[in-house]
Amino acid sequence: MNYPAPQIEVVANDIPNPFDENNECGPSQAPKSSCKSFNNSDDTQIHRYTGNADTKDTQDVLPVCFSSIKDGIDCWIPEKGGVNNQHMFNICRLLKTAERENSRSLELSEIRQVFNYWADKAKRFFKENKTNEDYFAEFVTIFDATKFAHDESPVTVAYKLARESPPPPGYEKLETDDFVLLAGVCYQLHLISGGPFYLSCRKAAEVLKGVGFNRISVRLRYLVRLGLLRIVEKGGPKSYKASTYEYILPQ
Repeated sequence: MNYPAPQIEVVANDIPNPFDENNECGPSQAPKSSCKSFNNSDDTQIHRYTGNADTKDTQDVLPVCFSSIKDGIDCWIPEKGGVNNQHMFNICRLLKTAERENSRSLELSEIRQVFNYWADKAKRFFKENKTNEDYFAEFVTIFDATKFAHDESPVTVAYKLARESPPPPGYEKLETDDFVLLAGVCYQLHLISGGPFYLSCRKAAEVLKGVGFNRISVRLRYLVRLGLLRIVEKGGPKSYKASTYEYILPQ
């Protein structure tokens, strides 16, 4: 039986899946040509939505809570069509960073401020059959589905949780701590994703320092053989995708 990879309900088909490891990118990965210096005062204004589509207040700078991520937001101003949703996803990861730094959840009005700041510069690439509100609805949908800050990855978060949590289900089948830890990472990824999850051997090797990606590959196959994991979809160099696994929970 084939088990589908986790999907996020989105407004548009081209909204990226925040759980897809292949979408893990941050401002440092933006094209250099996208990272502009906005010295013109018109470029540093944002529109604050007041509830009236015909009346908008402006202010010269983003709110203080966004000062640390402004440069990152500026890096994700599109320079061509067809990339708006990917750029919105990366901005939403920056907003998750702002939430972490300020130790609180953002209000919808604050999310709207950042969106309007970005949309004012990106609107020349908006589709004619979509309104500004359509794009904001997509932006909020992406934000609500985004689980990680721009400098985090699901594997890194899962590793931290695995180190802090009790051993995963089925750990009794394993004899060494290294294997238990890898199983724990897989289990936490399963919980984070709410089901099947992507896991790259190279990404796992970066987190589990001292273990090469080839050995990680062998260990993952071993976990499959023991019945702790199930391969949902096999990845590889030809598909440019990581394999998708599912942690098998006890009945």
